[in-house]
Amino acid sequence: MTTESPVPKTKSPDTAQKALKILIKVLKVAWIPALLILALVIGLALGYEFITKTPGTNIFNKEIWQRFFEQLRALKGPPVN
Repeated sequence: MTTESPVPKTKSPDTAQKALKILIKVLKVAWIPALLILALVIGLALGYEFITKTPGTNIFNKEIWQRFFEQLRALKGPPVN
């Protein structure tokens, strides 16, 4: 007499292994861009903090970026016709 588990199986071992392989492939590709974005954010925060002597979390404020791009446009000068 065999007793079956009252909990139904959701995935077969083959499906679970395929899903794991796909996840590993995605992680192999995605870890480099994720680290680059993390390094960019950390670099922006530290650089802003040391240059301006204000909290580095200010880089997430929209006003800071608006002022930054306004200053870049001012450096570019007026358009030449």
